[in-house]
This record gives sequence, structure tokens and C-alpha cells, in this order.
Amino acid sequence: VLKEISFGNLQLSALPELVSAWDQACRTEGHAPRAARQWFVVRDAQVDISRDGVLLPRLSLAVEARQLVMGAKGYEDAASTDPQDPSVVMAKAVTDLFPKLAKLVPAISELMEVAKAQLAARFLL
Repeated sequence: VLKEISFGNLQLSALPELVSAWDQACRTEGHAPRAARQWFVVRDAQVDISRDGVLLPRLSLAVEARQLVMGAKGYEDAASTDPQDPSVVMAKAVTDLFPKLAKLVPAISELMEVAKAQLAARFLL
């Protein structure tokens, strides 16, 4: 899903402020070669216990991005990534819109539920 959003294959009319990294790159730099990677991360996580003993996992997910450069053995992480890089801007937008995205995109909602289940399981260990 993240790749589809990043390349503009998944456009959500309910979230016009979410502009794909591809569209941003085309607007600012034309078709200059570029590479980046993006991934989901758990930012904050905690497990509360209700009065009747029910575990209540709470977490917030985010997306991070890193520019890639061609190295001797293929692509590697760049030493630093420009905060205005289209992949970074899009990652921040996805992070900011995560609750709305979870309501609109079932795969993101499922990712959140799997992360909560993993958090609860780790808590029980």
C-alpha cells in the first residue's frame, strides 16, 4: 500500500492533501533519476490494563524515508536525506494522516491491528 501511495497508484479523493512522492518529484525536478526507501515504524507504544484486567494496547505508527545512492554493490542509504525530498515529505504526510488512512485503506487498518497484537503478545512475555 505504501508503494502504491508513493507512486500515485492509490489516490484517495478524501485526502487531496496526500500528494504522491512521484508527483512531487515530477513537479520539482522533472524526471531526474532518484531512489528512496520508505518503511513503517512504531513511534509510541504502551499497554494499559483496564480495571477488569483487559489489555489495551495503544500505539502510533509512522512512515520514515531515506534517500538512496548508487554504491559499489548497488543502492545504499545516503549519508543524509534532504527534509524536502519528495519521499520524506510524503512519509511525513502519511504519518500525519495515519488515523484517516486507516479508516480509508483496509490494509493500513490491518497493519495497525497486527502491530497492536504484537505489542500485546510482547507484553505478555
